[in-house]
Amino acid sequence: HYTGRLLVAEAVGTFIFAFGWAAAAGQKFQGFKLAATVGGAFALGILVASLGSNGLINPAIALATRSWGWSTYIAGPVIGGIVGVNAYYMFFNGGSWASVVGNVKGSKKKK
Repeated sequence: HYTGRLLVAEAVGTFIFAFGWAAAAGQKFQGFKLAATVGGAFALGILVASLGSNGLINPAIALATRSWGWSTYIAGPVIGGIVGVNAYYMFFNGGSWASVVGNVKGSKKKK
């Protein structure tokens, strides 16, 4: 069932994970830096989300554990993920997706 506390907890936990993932991708980390950044963000996101919910931060896991609810364990992670990735690129990339889009295979840079 829906409660605002569950939605906010899942959204904030997923925001932390998505923000960390975007930071690792934006900085082009490799090897240990990549693993530590993404793993740390994942662990911190679950820890924060577990303060107010089951701490799942993944709709597929919510389905598997039967903690199913469109408005909590589905909407929360989707909202948190979208906001987290966009927040990183807005604050630390000057609001531009150009460096990300420019690195897509097959794209051409303007001179």
